[in-house]
Amino acid sequence: MSEPVSRETPMRSGSDLYEGPIADPQTYEPSQPTHPSLPSQQVAPTRVDTLPQQASTQPGDGSEVHKQTRAAGSNKPSQGTGKPVPVPFKERVIGVAQKTRGTLLGKSQLVEHGDKILTGQTTHEEDRHT
Repeated sequence: MSEPVSRETPMRSGSDLYEGPIADPQTYEPSQPTHPSLPSQQVAPTRVDTLPQQASTQPGDGSEVHKQTRAAGSNKPSQGTGKPVPVPFKERVIGVAQKTRGTLLGKSQLVEHGDKILTGQTTHEEDRHT
């Protein structure tokens, strides 16, 4: 009988099916784990002890919270300043909605109320509670 080509050939022929290793013992090490390990077992976890930084490209770009000098719900200018305070966006939306609704329904009171909100003479919240 001729010599087998490799060690696995006799095993595949069926003669010594359960005798000997199928894998090459020089490359296979059973001491190696067959399942992946957790990343924390391979590398120590990173810990950061500094506070997170907020991106800011220029001074005064709005990343700081400023102290308000007047009441939060007040639309009236403070004493001594002659310039009007702009109406907040939410109130402008409500004012435009009041004017539109009044125009479509033919109610002049709603149109006037919307105008007052847009000029800052009244707010939706003030009229709601009275």
